[in-house]
Amino acid sequence: MHAVVAEFEMPEPQGEHLEYLDGIVARISQEAGFVTGYWTHDGEKAYNVLIFDSAEAAEARAADVRGNAANQRAAGLSPTLVTVARVVAHATGPVS
Repeated sequence: MHAVVAEFEMPEPQGEHLEYLDGIVARISQEAGFVTGYWTHDGEKAYNVLIFDSAEAAEARAADVRGNAANQRAAGLSPTLVTVARVVAHATGPVS
């Protein structure tokens, strides 16, 4: 498995940001090789961790993120980091 890790400067998500995010989540969820994803925000920045079943699928997603910088800026996002890394360990919590 491989992860796409991305960081964006972004104000607190609301309205148009959430609509943009809904569209991205729906689209990425249907991509070949997609396993799982997390979209987070700490008050100033957004962080995404997207897991794919292959390096090729992860590289394709990262290339799309890098190539969409103009659309992202129009939605109030400013990408500061986009990288692909091999997943070397994974854990899940107990099922309740």
